[in-house]
Amino acid sequence: EKGCCSVDSIFEAKHLAEELGFEHHILDARDTFRKTVIQNFIDEYMQCRTPNPCVLCNPVIKWGMLLDMADELGCDYLATGHYARIGQQDGHFFLRMGRDTRKDQTYFLWKLTSEHLKRTLFPLGDLTKSEVREIAAARGFVKMSQKKESEELPQIKNEARTDGNRDFLNKAIEKVEENLMTPGYSVERLAQDLCMERTGLYKRLTQILDQTPSLFIRSIKLRYVATLLTTTDLTVTEIAERGGFSSVSHLGRLFKEEYGCKPLEYRQQKSKK
Repeated sequence: EKGCCSVDSIFEAKHLAEELGFEHHILDARDTFRKTVIQNFIDEYMQCRTPNPCVLCNPVIKWGMLLDMADELGCDYLATGHYARIGQQDGHFFLRMGRDTRKDQTYFLWKLTSEHLKRTLFPLGDLTKSEVREIAAARGFVKMSQKKESEELPQIKNEARTDGNRDFLNKAIEKVEENLMTPGYSVERLAQDLCMERTGLYKRLTQILDQTPSLFIRSIKLRYVATLLTTTDLTVTEIAERGGFSSVSHLGRLFKEEYGCKPLEYRQQKSKK
């Protein structure tokens, strides 16, 4: 009901495309979405900062992967349902607030460049939300016109926002950080440290972060590694030992999966900034 990327929404989009007579394609962005948007959400949340996932999702997914797919399909423009408008001056394209100030979404789009906006259409920019619903109903899409607002990040549950779960996450993070130098610190150990059954820990973390306990532990350990790479002169071997990894190669493989590069490459990239 509240999410925007459910299986039901895919079939709904397919049905709508058939009704209106245009092609329907599905782009599987789950892996990139998890490694960028979801991981950033988790990292920011764990550092007590409020994440803004849409700001990252838009340039990486919608105006990244989706625009690449548009090129493959021979499409000149990318149209989205954002309540925003585009201005132009001296060949430069820039964002303008949508007519419906209550639904304005330009603050989600500030990372978009002029080149992105040059190929973008915002058909809802000059309409209000109520007008859009009226148009949909008038054209026979009554059910769609009555859909509830979509406000939450797909795959990130409302449970993450409650005080109880925030305390639980902080405690879980603390336990993992206390055992960073413990080789093979396991899900069973974390569950035991939290006085929980393994199944209960799994259910709780997947409800809050859509992340398994093993990935949760790995994420914290790799974040610790990334911090050591940028704030110390320790060798990768020393960092692997401090992080409780079985070997340098083991650390290197996991680090590359998480950050897209090897530990030394990450250190070099960060030192240039």
